[in-house]
Amino acid sequence: SRIAPELLSKSLQPLQKVDLTFTKLTTNQAEHLFSYFENNPPTKLKEISFKAINLSTVNPVMFASTIARMEKVNLSFTELTTDQLTELLDKIVTQNDVNLNDIEFFSVDLSGTPPKLLGKALGYLECVSLSNTELRFEHIQSFFEEIMRSKSLKEVNLDFSELFYISNDIFAKSLIQLEKVSLACTVMDVEQLETLFELISKESKIKELDLLDTDLTGIDAELMGRAVNKLAKANLSGSKLAGEQLNPMVQQFDFKVLTDLNLDYLDLSKLSIENTCNLLKQLEKISLKKSNLTSEQINAFWSVLSLPDDKII
Repeated sequence: SRIAPELLSKSLQPLQKVDLTFTKLTTNQAEHLFSYFENNPPTKLKEISFKAINLSTVNPVMFASTIARMEKVNLSFTELTTDQLTELLDKIVTQNDVNLNDIEFFSVDLSGTPPKLLGKALGYLECVSLSNTELRFEHIQSFFEEIMRSKSLKEVNLDFSELFYISNDIFAKSLIQLEKVSLACTVMDVEQLETLFELISKESKIKELDLLDTDLTGIDAELMGRAVNKLAKANLSGSKLAGEQLNPMVQQFDFKVLTDLNLDYLDLSKLSIENTCNLLKQLEKISLKKSNLTSEQINAFWSVLSLPDDKII
């Protein structure tokens, strides 16, 4: 905050990557930076983070043109106005002097933006984080429809969203077009998840799925197992699953694709010794924080681990 705005802007201009997260940039510094970049477009700068910097006073046109020229931008906690956001979305849709493919909007209020415009603009990107963005039904509906049409979207974060009013068909068919999906702490119903798991178990592009703190107790265990088995990485932390569901779920795993599994805060004490050993031996990475493993399970694993590979069944 003590650096002269002119010096700060000029020094950042030739860089390739800039992280201004929590740097307490002043209003004058922020306004000057966008004005300077508007008149002196950076030719090397590809990635920038403005996380936790108040950008609300920046001219909407200058804001949009500068952000659109970047490839990856973090705008979390930036207190953006609806005018700024709408200008940016308009700019993305024009695809004129736009390089942007990865954007993070964590805790940015998007509720005032035109729903159709939001969906269409985000459909041009590759990676989109919309966690905790106050999206309304119309925004979610528009975005899911655009996911199915998009030829570029690969990663979507919808943490803390309310998705229960999206039809099961649109919900599932949209998400399986993506490679990485995060639905942590998201409100969904059982039918949506069942439809999603059914499609994943058959044919899907999803490689990583985050269902942190999603209640999965209403899902058929074998169906869930077949779906998770098709993923490379899955987060089931806090999903309330227990032995009666975990055992039939794990029995569906052949570990040909699945390499990374998070089972934090689940009661694994009734997971069979065989299933416990298979998980710990076959996965490349597993997280078991506060999973209530018994001494018998732990000792059995170490015993199996000590055997030569040709002795392990």
